[in-house]
Amino acid sequence: MFTWSMIGVRDHLAYNRALWTAVSRLHERGVKDSDIDGGYMVNGWLQYSHPQNAKQGKDGGVIVNWVTTANNDAPYQISSRPLKERRTVDVIQYQRWLGRSRAIYILQDETNWKPTNLNSPATPSSRSSPDRIPNSEFKILNSQAP
Repeated sequence: MFTWSMIGVRDHLAYNRALWTAVSRLHERGVKDSDIDGGYMVNGWLQYSHPQNAKQGKDGGVIVNWVTTANNDAPYQISSRPLKERRTVDVIQYQRWLGRSRAIYILQDETNWKPTNLNSPATPSSRSSPDRIPNSEFKILNSQAP
């Protein structure tokens, strides 16, 4: 029983490492915490526990996806699977010892996606705004054209 428990803990830590790696990749590219929907745990830590990073409501209260509201209007989402309505821009694989290995997906809202020259390096001047990731900085994994 002890061995199974330790393997389960190890698998959970591998998942968490992949999840926070996805958050770090978005941060490295200048995405604000309020523009990331990483689920209850990520949103709760980055925005609810640190309200200065969250969107503010008209009443001055914080608006945090899946913590204070069921709304998901963040341009970037971290998910355990690809979603039809969002473009997959990066994948972080992780290994499990119990069950199949899995991946964490960084997704971008299709309405915010703009094609760029994938062969040119991204520069700060090429960004439409500081909190949007130029597609040249990510591997575009979907073959769909906008």
